[in-house]
Amino acid sequence: MDRMDLVLYDVPGDIVCGGFSAPIRKGFVNKAYVITSGEYMPIYAGNNICRGLKRLNTPLAGIICNSREVSGEREIVDKFAMELGSRMVAFIPKDPLVQQCERRGISVIEGAPSSEIANIYRGLARNIMCDIDAKIPEPLSDNRLRELSLA
Repeated sequence: MDRMDLVLYDVPGDIVCGGFSAPIRKGFVNKAYVITSGEYMPIYAGNNICRGLKRLNTPLAGIICNSREVSGEREIVDKFAMELGSRMVAFIPKDPLVQQCERRGISVIEGAPSSEIANIYRGLARNIMCDIDAKIPEPLSDNRLRELSLA
């Protein structure tokens, strides 16, 4: 069997279902990252994922903001991460290069290797590969989530 340094599972967060917990229950996950934006529904879904992580005793290593250009987005997601007992690992700005590369069936690293967005992805990869202090998250109440989204 080949040795693997890192395996990423991309689980849609709009519905936290059995598929979310299967890799965790099988022992394939030692820490998780939540990708969100500053919009209410993605933060709500991310918070639900954190509820599942807490139930499954799985540490949260950080929050990744995939920007939708929401007013105050960086601050909202940073505060969300802090209140979970975590941190924002990366802020990924909206960039048309991402969709251009997706349409061509290639990654940004392949299609635009010297671009700023490629450098942001490289920084995210470095952060993921570093030993980050992951902790069991403390999910927020629904009322606190609403307050956060109004900031």
